[in-house]
Amino acid sequence: MKNIILKNSIISIAVSTLLLMSGCNSDSTTQEKDTQQEVSSQIEPTTSVTTSQESVEEGIVKGTVALGAGAAAHITLIGSNSNSINGESDENGYYEIDASSLTEPIMVQAILDETGDIMYSFAEANTGIVNVTPLTTYLVDQAATALGLEGGASQLFTSFTEGSAPSQISNEVDSATEELDNVIGHVMNENNVSDFDHFSGEFDPNHNGYDAVLDELDIALYQDDVVIREGNVTLDTLNYDISTDTINILGTIKDITSNKTIANASLTLVDQEGNTLETTADENGTFDIGVETMRKYTITISAPNYQIQTVPNISSFIFNDIQLNDIVMIPTDANLTTNLSGNVIDGRTTAQPLQNVTLQFREGYSNRTGDVIATTQTDENGDFTLNELQAGIYTVEISLDGYNTQFQEIVAYGESDQEDFSLLSTFTPESNAFATITLNWDEVPADLDSHLTGPSATADERFHIYYGNQISNATNDLEIYRDAIASVTGNNYDSATEEELEDIFYNELTAEEQEEVSLLVYQALNPEEAQEQEFFLELHRSALESVTGETYPNLNDDELWEVYINLDTEDQASVDAIIEEATTQHYEEQTSQLPDPCSNGELASLDRDRTDIMYGLNPETVTICKSDVTGLYKYYVTNYSGEAPMAYGNAQVTVTTTSGISRTFTAPAADDNLSSYDGNVWHVFNIDSDGNIYPVNEMIGQDNGDYDLETGIYSAPSLHKKDIRFTADKKGVFTNLPTK
Repeated sequence: MKNIILKNSIISIAVSTLLLMSGCNSDSTTQEKDTQQEVSSQIEPTTSVTTSQESVEEGIVKGTVALGAGAAAHITLIGSNSNSINGESDENGYYEIDASSLTEPIMVQAILDETGDIMYSFAEANTGIVNVTPLTTYLVDQAATALGLEGGASQLFTSFTEGSAPSQISNEVDSATEELDNVIGHVMNENNVSDFDHFSGEFDPNHNGYDAVLDELDIALYQDDVVIREGNVTLDTLNYDISTDTINILGTIKDITSNKTIANASLTLVDQEGNTLETTADENGTFDIGVETMRKYTITISAPNYQIQTVPNISSFIFNDIQLNDIVMIPTDANLTTNLSGNVIDGRTTAQPLQNVTLQFREGYSNRTGDVIATTQTDENGDFTLNELQAGIYTVEISLDGYNTQFQEIVAYGESDQEDFSLLSTFTPESNAFATITLNWDEVPADLDSHLTGPSATADERFHIYYGNQISNATNDLEIYRDAIASVTGNNYDSATEEELEDIFYNELTAEEQEEVSLLVYQALNPEEAQEQEFFLELHRSALESVTGETYPNLNDDELWEVYINLDTEDQASVDAIIEEATTQHYEEQTSQLPDPCSNGELASLDRDRTDIMYGLNPETVTICKSDVTGLYKYYVTNYSGEAPMAYGNAQVTVTTTSGISRTFTAPAADDNLSSYDGNVWHVFNIDSDGNIYPVNEMIGQDNGDYDLETGIYSAPSLHKKDIRFTADKKGVFTNLPTK
């Protein structure tokens, strides 16, 4: 356990500036397949499976998951009664699952092992062949959109999980199929599968017949989005308008041993159709190359005296320039090892360690399915070690029952390397969580901050979640300010406006009254954080008293810190030991009773605010809760410490919804016109209450009024209409924020 003494930057309470109202406001073949595959299920016991598709037993669903080649995937079948069954497809894409407990119709979701992309399918019965391909995904998405589900296939899947599957799905699927076949009919004819049923036709992933159709179509897949190009026709499932045909991919090439840039490295980009682009890094090791949107690229980098580096699965589905994290290369004559250690915590708490977490290491970038070269587990303190690991780039798979499996890329180098991770618990049917957002970055800049704005219970207001306002609930935030001032003054302010309250606070209250009001407001907006701070304040006070024999009843956290740093080394160690033991016990007691972050009527919450590296380089976490309040949520990141740009720190944001959809964004380089990085705002994405994620990924400077905080996007491209829910955030929402 790390030193738990809390600096003033961690538990300080914002005082007068907290009253500012900035806080108020997701050919068919019959060849026998005798391969055996184990199919796992979270609900049904593991069973032995044969992939023969000549006949299908009652209650058995089987089929092929394929993009051309067969694909290993995690399969979820869900019935209209919201019951679900889990299993796996093998490396050839074949799966077979007992679905007899599911009420018809059913949906199938396949999360691909190699990339994490998601495909969907649909069947009227819980028996028979159900294929899962980009074409079935497209057809289900079109049917869902026609039924008014603007989130498409993923939103339809969510409606099944909630037991509210819409009727008329089959008719809409049939209509979408007829339209699709009109576009790709000649490709079907050329491969002698003109009458093939996309959903229930039997096929092998052997590049013949129907599989040849999948091969020949220009198909790009990213998360749950599918783009199919055929001639001059582009079919897509994107839930946001495409405003550009090309974007730029930018990055920097560095030496793993020195962190210095590598000049003039050669880069080759190849997309899924084999189209090739080439460029060269400049004398500063940076590159900038234009690419087509809606494709996936593999980048290969070479430079004299360095091992060739490959970075796969770079997607141009985010329709803004893509700033990649630094790409490191290893000298050819290097024979380097590192002693790797780290810690894994629950991402919704400050420091709760997770025991028995499995970490599997695979060499290279974005390598989810390659050979595992090393495995380790965390101990009772959440710590792990891995000695004599070859220095290099690794994709680490971090898994624990009850938590979302995470894949994270690391650069392992140095005599001793520390890598910390966090896990988020899985969404459960009982949870009221709607989406989670994580923000992670390197050691510099020291402090970035998450900001989420969204629709509040009052139509003309938007809430603002950030470090000074960590929970928003159905209660009008303005009422909290009114009640706090009324409690201190004894007067009634039920009809006071925001401006009137500000005037009263600054012009009528004494400094002591302002501090008292601010504390009441803080405790109301951040009840769990306030309780945690009070616990640690009392713990630090009692630990110091135990060691020194003195009493400190009236000292605040700043003053206690001064007492601590003036102790000799032996006494500091004694204080640390007391705090560590009490902190461990505190979190052990909480482990079995951690509340759902959406259990008390919250609209959203900032679960973790990383203020420095005391607890390791673990991410900030934000949770959005399900709510009857519809509208658009907007997520931003601000550079609180400001000593370096966000892109320098490889800042990265991941948003994950209950339907399994995930998007990851890397901070873009700051605009050349921005003279200072201090206080820069990164507008990362928007997400509506239907689960549609709208990439923005723009640096917007100081929020000085030049950036339009109203987003000109459509509710769904097929509807071509603006959504009135897309309310603009107030100008200056990031100015005059309280200090930490």
